[in-house]
Amino acid sequence: MFTKSKHQVAGHGCGDTKLAPVVDDAGCFYKPLQNGTRGEREAEFYSRVLADTRDPDPEGCSPSTSLRPLLNFMPRSYGTAKIVVEGAAEPLECLKLEDITCSYQYPCVMDLKMGFRTWYKGCPEARKEKYRLKDLKTTRAKLGFSLTGMQVYNPHTNQIDQMHKQKCRDISTRDEVLQCLQRFVSCRDTQIDWASEVYSGDGGVLARLRELTEWFATQSAYHFSSASVLVIYEGAASRNVPLRALSGNHTPGGDPAALKASRAAAAEAKAQAQGAGGQCPPRWGNGDFRVRVCFVDFAHAIEAEGERDTNVHEGLLSLLRALEEVVGRSNGSGAGAADPPTTASDSCGDAS
Repeated sequence: MFTKSKHQVAGHGCGDTKLAPVVDDAGCFYKPLQNGTRGEREAEFYSRVLADTRDPDPEGCSPSTSLRPLLNFMPRSYGTAKIVVEGAAEPLECLKLEDITCSYQYPCVMDLKMGFRTWYKGCPEARKEKYRLKDLKTTRAKLGFSLTGMQVYNPHTNQIDQMHKQKCRDISTRDEVLQCLQRFVSCRDTQIDWASEVYSGDGGVLARLRELTEWFATQSAYHFSSASVLVIYEGAASRNVPLRALSGNHTPGGDPAALKASRAAAAEAKAQAQGAGGQCPPRWGNGDFRVRVCFVDFAHAIEAEGERDTNVHEGLLSLLRALEEVVGRSNGSGAGAADPPTTASDSCGDAS
């Protein structure tokens, strides 16, 4: 049985009239292929990444065409499938992917579209102008990324608070973006936050994004227009955050039942991944928060012909600096005290 994905916060089918992706009870996510070359391109890209067995440059300082490092950031792929869903006139051709939220009890999800521009090489002029105007209306043209949707577990009310793409379109300044990045790791009803628990540390968002950024610093295989970074963590863990400045009627001590269920689901998901055609099992970090960073949406992944994707690379660097600032504010300093600051020179290769 297929049901609409209730944790999708952005993309096609989220909050609009387009047919939405669906999920099943087996932990799979079915994304309808877009019409024409876009759908074909995305399906082909997943297949190509799975088939790429080449090691990247061991020094990490020369242009690389290996796609293997991306496996650590992509949902597991099971090819394509035709399914019958309510509202569709005929069976839908879909990408069959891992449902990356299915093993979380209270999945907190943030969707960030990457790059200063979302039009792609060879794009018709009329469409290019359309994308350019869209980018100018968001923070992408200024910051190199934009928030397109998020949901956060509120331990004060035991509910999921959602911010879908329609509201995100109103975000126009860097300060507003920073407020949203802070909101993603805090409770609006109290003064408590868990920015360090999610963003910092060896398994945190910053560490994972730095790994992805390092690959983009040298990769010259593809340009990724309109691709997104997804950040996921377990909201149930936020109930165990130390009481730094807690107010209201929130009861400390955690939610043992929810965390136990989350850990069991995580163990099952990893066990299932061992037989997923050689694909990497999910890489979770930071204990019960189970932080995960994914790179998705490849309908406009175009072969780079030896040119680096500076568009997404610079966007990732900008996102890193913004997250470091949020961590710094949470720690009571002006910069990310828990992690060294990111600059263009931190990644090997020319950042221009």
